Amino acid sequence: MKIKFKLNGQDTQTDVDPSTPLLWVIRDTLGMTGTKYGCGIGQCGACTVHLNGTATRSYSLPISMAEGKQITIIKNGKKLSTLGGNSMAPAPAALVNATFQATGKRYYNLPLKNYDLV
Repeated sequence: MKIKFKLNGQDTQTDVDPSTPLLWVIRDTLGMTGTKYGCGIGQCGACTVHLNGTATRSYSLPISMAEGKQITIIKNGKKLSTLGGNSMAPAPAALVNATFQATGKRYYNLPLKNYDLV
């Protein structure tokens, strides 16, 4: 079944089983490895993406629920021209929190705003 959605502003479609978790579609099917597998139950937040602007755990969300929606993910190591050519985007607050929960390390001086990662 073909499922269509926008990924970081780009029209995207994939032909996978509708019950496949969004995390595995993003990482395995589309090859975008910025979104991480963490605890395996969606509690730590490492798999967080923005679905229509709302922080959502992609590990437990079937791809069928993303049909026609806007998904924003962190891009791992790619240049983001809208941020003046920085190699990494400032991290959204939800991802900073997820990183702290997953690693136990506290990161200081990171902006706590949500940036458009497109």
